[in-house]
Amino acid sequence: MPSSEAALRPPTQKHVEDYGVDRILPLQQPVGHTMYGVAFNNVDPRYSNVFACVGGEKARVFVVDAEPESDPPKGSDGERRPERSGTVDQRAKPLFRLVQEYVDGRGLVHVPDGQGGERGERGEEYYCCAWSCAANGDPLLCFGGKLAIIKVVNYERREVCSALQGHGMEINEIKPHPTKFGIILSTSKDQSVRVWNVQTSTVVMILAGLDGHKAAVYTADFHQREGTLIASGSEDHTTKIWDLSGHQDLVDLSFKWYGDKGPPGSFPTAYIQTPTFSTVPHDNYVDCVCWHGDLLLTKCTQGHIILWRPEHGAGGAKDGALPLKTFKMDHLGIFFMKFSTCASDPHQPLVALGNCVGKVLVWEVEGGGMAPKEVMRMTVGTKGGGKPRGIIRQTSFSWDGRHLACVTEEGKVCLWRIKS
Repeated sequence: MPSSEAALRPPTQKHVEDYGVDRILPLQQPVGHTMYGVAFNNVDPRYSNVFACVGGEKARVFVVDAEPESDPPKGSDGERRPERSGTVDQRAKPLFRLVQEYVDGRGLVHVPDGQGGERGERGEEYYCCAWSCAANGDPLLCFGGKLAIIKVVNYERREVCSALQGHGMEINEIKPHPTKFGIILSTSKDQSVRVWNVQTSTVVMILAGLDGHKAAVYTADFHQREGTLIASGSEDHTTKIWDLSGHQDLVDLSFKWYGDKGPPGSFPTAYIQTPTFSTVPHDNYVDCVCWHGDLLLTKCTQGHIILWRPEHGAGGAKDGALPLKTFKMDHLGIFFMKFSTCASDPHQPLVALGNCVGKVLVWEVEGGGMAPKEVMRMTVGTKGGGKPRGIIRQTSFSWDGRHLACVTEEGKVCLWRIKS
C-alpha cells in the first residue's frame, strides 16, 4: 500500500464568496464526485463553528460566520414568537466559508479490468470524517475511505500530521471518543472495528474475529457516558455491543506510547473477538447506529430508524431488541445514508435524517409514544428556488444545536440555522 503522506498534496486555503441564497453553498465538483460525510467539530466547543465534509479525493473545512443580530420574527398577532419554536429560521441565512482543502494527489491509478488489461480508476475516495484533539489541544481532522488509510490533519497548523494504516479494505465510518480526546474508532469493509490513538498513531484495540461481524461494518459509536461500550452495525444485518472496560489500561498506555516506548507498531494491541451482545434489529444492512443513553438508534437500508433497548439473553436465550419507537421516512432505499443526533437540550434531544429527494426531517427522540414528533422539515433546492432534489448522504448538528449541515450525492453542502 503506497504512503499516503507523500501522495497528499499540501493544504491550500481558498476563499469562497458568502452564499446566502436558499441557505445552500453548491460545490462545483466533477461529475460523479459524491459527497459522503460531514461532521461539525463537537469535540472542542471553541471550534463549534467549524465543520468538515469529504467526497471524491477532497476533504474540505468550513467556518460558519457569526450570525447577524436580528429580532425574532413577529406572529400574526404582533407578538414575538417563543424563543424555542421548533422551526427553521427562514429569514436568517447563515453564511459559511471554505477555509481549508486537502486533496489526495494520486489522480487515476491503473487496476486490472478482469480481462487481461487495465482500466483507470480514481485512487482515493473519502467516505467519512470526524474530529479529534492533539496533545496540545489543536483540533485534528481525521478522514478516510476507499484506500483504507486514515489521514490526520492539524487544523491550526494546516498540515498532515499522520496517516494511520491497518485496515485491509475501505473505511466506512470514524467516530471520536466522548471523554478521552485523541481516541477514535473506525469501521471497515474488512469486517472489523479498530480503536486508535491519533496522538501517538497506535492501534489500541481490534474488534473482529470469532464472534464478530461476518461482512462489512458500516457504522459504530462509543457509548456517550464513559466510552467503554461500542455499538456496531454491519452488512450482515446484526448490531453488536463490545465491552472495552477490561482494556482501559491500554487506552491510558496509548497516550504515553511515544518514541522512547517504541514505534507505534510495537504497541500491545488488544484483540477482542467476542461481543457482549448481538442481535438482528433490522432485516437489511445496518448502516447507522448511535447511542441514546443506554438505548440504541439504528437505521437500515429500508430507511426506518428504530429506537430500541438491548435485551440480553439469559439461560441460553438469544439476545434481542425491544423496539420503543420508529422514525419513518419516505424515499429511502439505498444504503450509506446516515442520520445524526443532537442533545444540546437534554429535554429535547433531536435526530435528523435526509432522503433521496432532497428532504431533511428532524424529530424529537423523547416523548410522543411510539409515534415520534416531527419538529422540523427542510428541503434542498437550488439558488433559483427550484424543486427539492438530491440524495442526502449524511447530516450533522453543531455542538450547540444551532446549526444543521448536510451533504448530497450531487456535491452540495447545505447549512441551516435553527432557532434556539
